[in-house]
Amino acid sequence: MGPLDCQGYMYMSIDPLSLFPAKIPMFIPKKIIYNGPATIVFWDDGTKTVVKCSKKDKDNKYNAFCAALAKKIYGSNSKVNSIVAEGKEE
Repeated sequence: MGPLDCQGYMYMSIDPLSLFPAKIPMFIPKKIIYNGPATIVFWDDGTKTVVKCSKKDKDNKYNAFCAALAKKIYGSNSKVNSIVAEGKEE
């Protein structure tokens, strides 16, 4: 067992990600361009993702990046919209 700090937490001397058999993909942006309604994210793996907000939406860099990340993970806006539509409200 590893050493404990004064709050009772144990320090681990191994990388916690090494405990998982499958690699967790990392989506790291190299560059983000905000150009009016369009946001272009260039990823560390050499790909890019383009998303556009509608005319009725206000420009929001956070939402634009989240939309680009969701599109990168799921492959298309229609797939993301399908996942969102299947969600249940409580």
